[in-house]
Amino acid sequence: EGIDEVLENNLPVLTENTDLFIDNGGQMNFLIEGDNLASLKLLGKTHKGKIDLIYIDPPYNTGTDKFKYDDNIVDLNDNFRHSKWTSFMQKRLLAVKQLLSQNWVLFISIDNNEISALKMLCDSIFGENNFIGTIDWESKTKSQNTQSAYQKLQPKCEYILCYGR
Repeated sequence: EGIDEVLENNLPVLTENTDLFIDNGGQMNFLIEGDNLASLKLLGKTHKGKIDLIYIDPPYNTGTDKFKYDDNIVDLNDNFRHSKWTSFMQKRLLAVKQLLSQNWVLFISIDNNEISALKMLCDSIFGENNFIGTIDWESKTKSQNTQSAYQKLQPKCEYILCYGR
């Protein structure tokens, strides 16, 4: 990944956007916007073992680029696209594991395209015994009204894997 080369020679730096500051009575919360691997590695230096809750919305590996991030991680015609996506995610999830406190909860959104690979990866990293469950949520309220039988059968649900201790 290109970010590996950047991180090799550069340390990510956080900058505060004062326009977004909310006075929460001394309680500090923050949102980091940027490359997730760089952000996770930076947090690993300052928050190792201190984070109770993490929500991840990774690229779904669907081959589209209609979202804020490019979801075309691996070419759809690549025979190894699922294993390449899993390797991409493994780096991030290993960094996440280092951040988690003794009592933690992790939520990860995903669709049916990579849910099987993600579940196996998370079981190996966070422990199958720490799997709490899968939350199904209806991401589309209407079925697609098209001529294609495939498009009519497209799932209307996405999933959130939940792990915790």
